[in-house]
Order: sequence, then C-alpha cells, then structure tokens
Amino acid sequence: YKEENAAAVLGTFASFLFSHNARIGILAFALGFAATVPVFYLMFTNGTILGAFAALYHGRGLSYDFWGWILPHGVTEILAVLLCGAAGLVVGYALIFPGKYGRLSNLARRGKDCGVVVIGAVVMFFMAALIEGIFRQTVTNPAVRYVVIALSSLFWIWYFAFAGRQRGPIDP
Repeated sequence: YKEENAAAVLGTFASFLFSHNARIGILAFALGFAATVPVFYLMFTNGTILGAFAALYHGRGLSYDFWGWILPHGVTEILAVLLCGAAGLVVGYALIFPGKYGRLSNLARRGKDCGVVVIGAVVMFFMAALIEGIFRQTVTNPAVRYVVIALSSLFWIWYFAFAGRQRGPIDP
C-alpha cells in the first residue's frame, strides 16, 4: 500500500470496528428485555474468551505483549460493553420486578435512563475503534501503548468519579 492508501485502509478498519462493537453493545442492552439471562450469557462468554486468550499468551511468556495489544483500546471498549450489559440488566430487572409501577411504565422509566447510558457507550465504542483501528496498528512500541492504557484508565476513573456530579445534597 502507498502511504495515502494506508490512511484510508486504517480508517475503514476503524469504521468496521466501531460498527461491530456498537452492535455488540446495543445487543447486550437489548437482551435485557429477555429477562436478563442472555445478558449474563453474553458477558460471561466474552469474558471467557478474553480469559482464554490471556491464559494462552501467558503460558507462552507473552502477557506483556498481549495486554499491550489489547488494553489500549480495551480499557474503553470493555468498559463500554460492561455499561451496555449493566443497562440491559437494569431493563430486565424493571421487567421482572416492576415494583409500584406497572411493567410498561417501569420499562419506560428505566429504558430512558439506560438509553442514555447506551448512547454514551456508543461514543466510547467510537473512541475505542479509533485507538484500535489506527493507533494500535501504527504504534508498535509497548511502552507507548502502556502510557495510553494508563491515561485511558485515569481518564475513565476521573470521568465516572467526578464529571457531572452535583456538589450539594441530592434529592431522592
């Protein structure tokens, strides 16, 4: 490939990754309507596959390289998948245990809140796709990759701990 074609190929790859991962996240959310069991299954199987690959690479002394390959985008992507799965579980819970509201009313209330979470997760999938599709393909230095892992982790910890938080008492 010529250098100008490489950018187009990486952009296409990032676009594919974004659409694929966003579909998985939205599926994890939507499966909550099936009383949460499929959400648990999807989260379990994805975690098992990641664990199997980690064990395989660890057994060959390649853990440092494996995590340097997976986590630059994985910090954001895995968090987004877990947020979508959690949103699916909340919707399933609202369906199974409607409480003082009717099922449809409770699904509407919880679905609206969870929909916002899923939209935020889709933005996270976009960010992860850029890192996976472009950064990871062009940056081969493991030390640089681990810096990105640390910065991504710190950003998400800061974001979920402090961004948008009210500073006074919160009404129930």
